[in-house]
Amino acid sequence: MPCGYKEKSAWWGASFSRRPVLFLLLFLFYVVLTPTDGLSDLVDLLRVPDELVPDRDVALTVDNSVPWKKAWDQARYLARTGDYLTAEKKYEELLGLRGNIEQARWEYARLLLITGKWQKAATVLELLVERYPDRVAYLNGLGLASRKLDKLSRAIDLFRKAYEKDSTDLTALAGLVQGLVEVGRKKEAFPLFEEIYARLPDDLSLRRALANLAYELGKMETAEKLMAPLAEKKEADLDTLRMTARIYEELKYEKKAAVYWKRCLELDPGHREAHGRLALYYEKLGINGNAKALPHLLALLEKNPDNASLLNRICRIYILSDRFAEALPYFERYVALHADNLDMLIPSGNSGKGAVDIDIISLYRRLIAVTTEDLDLLDALTGDLFRVGNPEAALFMWEHKARLLPERIRVYQEIIDLLERLNRDGRLVAILEIIHRYAPEEVRVVSKLADLKVARGELQAGLEYFNKLKEAGYEGEDLFAGRGRVYEELGRLALALADYKCLLALQPTRLDIRRRCITLAGKLGENIFLKEQVAFLEDVNDPVNHDQDLILAARAFAEARDFEEAQARYQFLLAARVRPDSAREIPNLDPLAREAKLGLADLYFQEGLVFKAEQLLREIFLTGAEQSLVLARLFESALSHKEPRISEAKVWLERYASLERDQGRIMLLKARFMSAVQAYNRAENLLEEFLCGSAIGDCPPSSPDSPKNGISRRAGLLLLEIFIGADDLGRAERQGLAMLEVERDREVLVVLQKIYQAAGKEKAAAKIKKQLLDEAHDSHDLLMLAELYEKHGLPAGLLAAAEKALDLAPDSLAGAFLLAEGLAAEDRFDEALKLLEGMAAIYPGNNSIVLKMAGYYYRNGQYVSALHYSNILLEADPARLDAHFLKTQCITALGDPGYWEKAVKSLFPVKTAEILENNVAAAGLELPPPPGKTSLLQWLGFVKPEPSAVAEELMEPRQLLDNSSKRKKTLNYIAARLYARYRWEQKFGLASAGE
Repeated sequence: MPCGYKEKSAWWGASFSRRPVLFLLLFLFYVVLTPTDGLSDLVDLLRVPDELVPDRDVALTVDNSVPWKKAWDQARYLARTGDYLTAEKKYEELLGLRGNIEQARWEYARLLLITGKWQKAATVLELLVERYPDRVAYLNGLGLASRKLDKLSRAIDLFRKAYEKDSTDLTALAGLVQGLVEVGRKKEAFPLFEEIYARLPDDLSLRRALANLAYELGKMETAEKLMAPLAEKKEADLDTLRMTARIYEELKYEKKAAVYWKRCLELDPGHREAHGRLALYYEKLGINGNAKALPHLLALLEKNPDNASLLNRICRIYILSDRFAEALPYFERYVALHADNLDMLIPSGNSGKGAVDIDIISLYRRLIAVTTEDLDLLDALTGDLFRVGNPEAALFMWEHKARLLPERIRVYQEIIDLLERLNRDGRLVAILEIIHRYAPEEVRVVSKLADLKVARGELQAGLEYFNKLKEAGYEGEDLFAGRGRVYEELGRLALALADYKCLLALQPTRLDIRRRCITLAGKLGENIFLKEQVAFLEDVNDPVNHDQDLILAARAFAEARDFEEAQARYQFLLAARVRPDSAREIPNLDPLAREAKLGLADLYFQEGLVFKAEQLLREIFLTGAEQSLVLARLFESALSHKEPRISEAKVWLERYASLERDQGRIMLLKARFMSAVQAYNRAENLLEEFLCGSAIGDCPPSSPDSPKNGISRRAGLLLLEIFIGADDLGRAERQGLAMLEVERDREVLVVLQKIYQAAGKEKAAAKIKKQLLDEAHDSHDLLMLAELYEKHGLPAGLLAAAEKALDLAPDSLAGAFLLAEGLAAEDRFDEALKLLEGMAAIYPGNNSIVLKMAGYYYRNGQYVSALHYSNILLEADPARLDAHFLKTQCITALGDPGYWEKAVKSLFPVKTAEILENNVAAAGLELPPPPGKTSLLQWLGFVKPEPSAVAEELMEPRQLLDNSSKRKKTLNYIAARLYARYRWEQKFGLASAGE
């Protein structure tokens, strides 16, 4: 330990003695290990510590500017911010300066583990283990790295040593058990697993996993003792019931096993193993069990229609019960498969009700050798026609029989079977409607009608049939799946989610439905339910859809305004798919990584972190991906400020127009720009020319012109804004009414309400407001309405819609934030803060809530409280410059104007321009000459250009767009990576100067 180093060296030891799990071991067990035979539940013991490195810098009793100390501070800072590659280099630099700092080497080893550099991690950890062979954390870490390097024997030895050193360490014990199982030493692993379970007897997942291992080792009595209590519970899941049934079968308790197989079918009516086991069980009972075996055999046949053995067994049961007509179709199917082995279908013994030695072929001949007026002949003839390949004639015969016996439901069933084979959905609907008329209680008919109606786009008719199923008391999976889909397409999201919840109760393993629930919960603001579903999906860890599930969850959390949860998933996906890039290497982005980066930028905009959002967009632009989309967002950001950055927006627009092929989109941005510079007449002419062309069919063919969100609609809305901005309310009203004639549009109605309020037409405005609130079906509709009211500056409408949304979804962060914003807009800060305090109790530690509370306290002049919440936010995230800015504003307002200068020196000890200059030099490049005149000495290279002037130039939009050479592109990327810091440095500097 170097002299003067006073940070408590026991930190890591105390930390890991309190936590049973080593940082990366626990994290990567979950991601990397492939447990055998149900032992994946061991990963539930693994918990990731709160931090990779301490949340503070190293303190020295001597000079703090020594190079190794600075390197350590920088390495920790980079690790905290997720810049692992640069952090790794800093740790290497540190260890080159001071190689004997144990804690730094341990932090470096953990960093290598989290970035998957197993060989390097193993090398570092080998040294630590050699020097400190009694440190359990080091042994566990090296065990993990050894596993990744396929050195399983070494890993087992390390985990065993760790366990021998500390028998209370569950990480070492779990790693030892996993390793023994993986190398096939399961008997040796079993007592150790029992030891884990003895320590955590209430952990049901461990209990189930131990039972699985006991079952595999043939310890059936032990397995039964473990599983039976779980299976006896009403809420037992399918896997528990299936495992218990198998155990009882192995113990020869077949009657008990049958009970659990039946319960399996209650959860999953199509479960093949349960049907097969029950069929065998009932067939063993002889003639008395045949009737009970039959439905299970038929269910199996439905999944495997060409299974000759099943056809044989079904025929035997029907024949032994004298049900020859019902046996006939299965007989025919068997004959088609085994025409040379009909003896299999002749019953033996004296167990049948009819004659014992009936020849099945003779029976078949007698059934078709009847008079031409016999209805059975029609059946036989129809079957023959179908077998010889004439389905149209067979269909004619069946329909002829249906006309003779219109009330006989079974006649139509034969027609339905054929129509389904022929894909005649139109005729099939007509036949099903006839059956429904004669037998309205036939559930399968109603269900099929509902599906067909929906497939044909008749959503309301399909919904009526689904509701009939519910009214009849039917609660099958097809009802909830089908009706939920219809509700979703009709925009009734709360009703759709309610049906999907019912479906999940019946089939909890339906990940497709769980994903739909996640999306809908995000839209509806059901934040707590959303977290539960995402946690379930992430526990399943579907390897095929893992990254898509991360995007899905991030989108849902973003929709629900849970910024931190969304951000965490976007960043996790990027960490896995994008190599940690340096300050000068432009990364390659695959489609999912691009989507994650764009989603992250949207999140930053949503949270008010505009500089970070714009930095991300600049970085994405330089990768060459989604350039038109990025330019459009940068353009909108430039115009959305309180003081629009007009010249910047113009640059983005010019490049956008050169890249975008869709003239409609270009027109829309040009009009938006003209409106921003108050060139209302030019904007109006441009928009009206486009809308006129749209009406007569002269729109550019590439312009998407769907009514809901097409170019024409957006052009009309912008025209409304222009008329309002020009204070021409009469034209604005006429424009809005004309748009409503095309389609009923909620946003147009909101703008029309705004127009009426501005014109003093309070009754008309109130009528629209009431209409919009009454038409909102659920919290999603209300949240969207509240956002529109917020967008168009109508706080009364915002309050009404958000309050109603929050009544329907009390745990909605989106609803709470919108309602709080409405209250603040009316200077009702006390109510807004009380609301947010309630949400903070539901979501403790949520930084978005803390940030909003700090902002409201500041706006209300309560600077001490605002400072308090700013400090809370900075404790959670010390790098948040927006929180530092607010804190500085508060301290200044409290009477310390000199704090601005202190804050600037503390936050920006090194100017961004200098960092930029250093990064450019590290890339082997030279700074370009500063803008303006350049002296002869500068041209000759004797005088370096002024960094601040060059930095200002490199941050300009035109510079970002100039990527005509590799050198310029690299310079632009180096600058882009510092954009947010540069803008904050400017903002702090201006505020410090009182500008």
